[in-house]
Amino acid sequence: MMRNQANRDGKVLRALGEDVELMGEVFGLRELVEDYAPTVDRQTAEAVQTNVRRFIELHGDLPLNQIGPPHLREFIDAVAKLPKVQSSASQRKMDFLEMIADAKRRKLELVGFMTRRRAFDMMKSLMAHGVSRGFVANNVWTASKLKAPKAKFSKAKPRRPFKAEEARRVLIHIKTSNHPQFARETIDRWAPWIAAYHGLRIQEASQLKVADFALRDGVQALQITDAGEGQRAKTQSTVRWVPLHPRLIEEGLLDLVEERRASGEDVFVLRYWHRYRKRIVDLEEDSRGRVSGAYSKRFASLLDRLSLSDPGLVFHSWRHRLQDVADTVGIPESHRRYLTGRANKNAAEGAYGEGAALGALLESLSKLDPLA
Repeated sequence: MMRNQANRDGKVLRALGEDVELMGEVFGLRELVEDYAPTVDRQTAEAVQTNVRRFIELHGDLPLNQIGPPHLREFIDAVAKLPKVQSSASQRKMDFLEMIADAKRRKLELVGFMTRRRAFDMMKSLMAHGVSRGFVANNVWTASKLKAPKAKFSKAKPRRPFKAEEARRVLIHIKTSNHPQFARETIDRWAPWIAAYHGLRIQEASQLKVADFALRDGVQALQITDAGEGQRAKTQSTVRWVPLHPRLIEEGLLDLVEERRASGEDVFVLRYWHRYRKRIVDLEEDSRGRVSGAYSKRFASLLDRLSLSDPGLVFHSWRHRLQDVADTVGIPESHRRYLTGRANKNAAEGAYGEGAALGALLESLSKLDPLA
């Protein structure tokens, strides 16, 4: 016990730049996550690193061969006591246990089951990586399970689709506004329209580059990919070429793409109004490698200005709206899942072929009108 404590203190001193000699087994989660981080995207790496830091703050920097199922269970039980909102300046200075104590003292709303599920799955994946790399013989968390709490079926869903009237109010306001925030080349002008007619996620709608628009098989199409800088894809099924909705062509999206093509194939199509510089500037990645981070807050503010303050309405509500419209007009489920970048229900079936031809997909897509 004394040696393990000395090694834990020694690791801290090493992190501060001291040349400290450690004794015996010193490889723990801190070293494991450093090996794991380069194998995943930046956002996932940061999330896993946060979980590891909190795990160590709770249990200490244990060697991998001393970690067992109770450690994971106690960690997830502690995660359940975290506040739902953790972004204030004072919270960012707190360690794991301080944040838990602060949430209890102030009676803050706590994280939900999905947050616990993500932390649980991340830690298990991290330990599985340790096994695959030979850092530990067995994944002691393989048999660990996390059961979802029994929920009432009548409980309101956290998100809901836009209604047709709400969708019209948002898109028409954007189209007719004279504010430079909604100028014809801005993300504020186009991201909602693209999401409304394609059901794209906020990052997918924001990160489109000039090279992602092309004529394929006689059909004007756009690509969702993670190939370029600042581009990300949620899963393999989200990387795809889809036909461009005719309404977006009518609204002038392709004209904007051609204008931006003069700046190169690798530039983002959309830009934004910088309220302090008082001019249109190019999109930039934030600390998490996203180009949509700042815009998501502006979209939330837009909904408030339009008196659409229902907490269930978020940018993702466009995606839910399109799913409802697709159900109403009866397009094939395989088309709907491909167009919106959702994995085929039959995973084996989804691994074969490239999906329907763009012409057939265009026929289905053209039936979708989120404003009807």
